[in-house]
Amino acid sequence: MQKEFQERLVEYLKKDLGDKGDGKGEEELPSAIGFQDLSPELQAELIDLQKRMTAELKPLMLEQTLSMQKILEAADHEERVALMQYFVDAERKRLQAKKTLKGMFGGAPSAVTSRESDGDDETTTAPSEEETNKSQIFADDGDAFQ
Repeated sequence: MQKEFQERLVEYLKKDLGDKGDGKGEEELPSAIGFQDLSPELQAELIDLQKRMTAELKPLMLEQTLSMQKILEAADHEERVALMQYFVDAERKRLQAKKTLKGMFGGAPSAVTSRESDGDDETTTAPSEEETNKSQIFADDGDAFQ
């Protein structure tokens, strides 16, 4: 979605420079452009893109914030390490799922490390049931890990 917008923006800028250019070859694209300089169509598309990105990134930001809060609330170093292992394992699984989905739908995986693609998946243990029940972070929002 962002890539498509960037392509349209570059196309618009090339067209705009072509209309304003003096015909002496290709003009260099500006490194910055003001929102008001965009066409109304691109302005509307940019606003829509910002809204969609905010909606999609909000759960990830919440997850990151809650994860850090949980680590800060840990009673001792051992509990912090166990939580960190749990969060790293959850992220590894999320990236593996992303890689699998991109593979299924023809997209190229972009955020997967070589360790994950080799299949050397070391299993880490999640905090015990007792530890999880002591301080449940995501009790309010079951979809926090989306």
